[in-house]
This record gives sequence, C-alpha cells and structure tokens, in this order.
Amino acid sequence: MKPEYQNWQVETATSSRSEDIEYFIRRDGDSVAVASDIINPETEQPSKEIADLLCAAPDLLEVLKAALAYPITEYWWEQAQAAIAKAEGITQNQQS
Repeated sequence: MKPEYQNWQVETATSSRSEDIEYFIRRDGDSVAVASDIINPETEQPSKEIADLLCAAPDLLEVLKAALAYPITEYWWEQAQAAIAKAEGITQNQQS
C-alpha cells in the first residue's frame, strides 16, 4: 500500500526534564509521527529548517511531476526524472 503524503505538518515537543526541543512531522489527525527527532547533521541540533523542507517534500514532488508536462531542456528533464525516481525509491536498475 502506498503511503498518503497529504497534510503533513511540522510540530514541536519539549522534554519535561530539559528545555530541549524536538521537531517532528505528523499527518493532520494522526497520532504517529512520519519523522521525528529531526536534527541538522552538521550542528547535531534540532532543525526546524530541515523539518520544514521534509514537510514540503510531498508537495514539491507533485509540483515537479506536474512541471514535466511543460517543455524543458533535455538536461532538466533528466534531472527532474532522477529526482522523482529518488523520491519514489526507484533505483537506476529499476528505471531501465
């Protein structure tokens, strides 16, 4: 079954023992997070920016797919196809 990628939201939580904040992504109405403990690997700190990017990923994927209906250069067509395949978990071997 293909997962549902609509209505993702960034939410925050704080620990009762510290002031540490955690960013996580949850679908509207779900009690289980899609992704949690989102950190910046360079700083090893919680990252709202990365959480926002992950949250926008389903929308970005749909826009990219729709954009392929318009004329673009071969280079950008290939880049878009590769990005879509990566987002959908399709390897180069599966594309051939």
